[in-house]
Amino acid sequence: MPKQSLAVRALSMALSSVTPATTLAPGPEPKPSSPKAALRRCRAAWQRAFDDYMENGQYPETDGVFAAQSAGEA
Repeated sequence: MPKQSLAVRALSMALSSVTPATTLAPGPEPKPSSPKAALRRCRAAWQRAFDDYMENGQYPETDGVFAAQSAGEA
């Protein structure tokens, strides 16, 4: 059997000592979000999508109805 290189042996040793992901701690609890903060984030996402559509849309002269419809997905 041929000898393994040092890199292969080191990798093999490192991988054999990895614990399964199910035993890892999930991390800190997420901070609770207030309804006002959630609405601010939602409105900001909508506004970014709306502005992007108006600037980069296929038809720049398109009215805001199509931009608003597109932004609704955000």
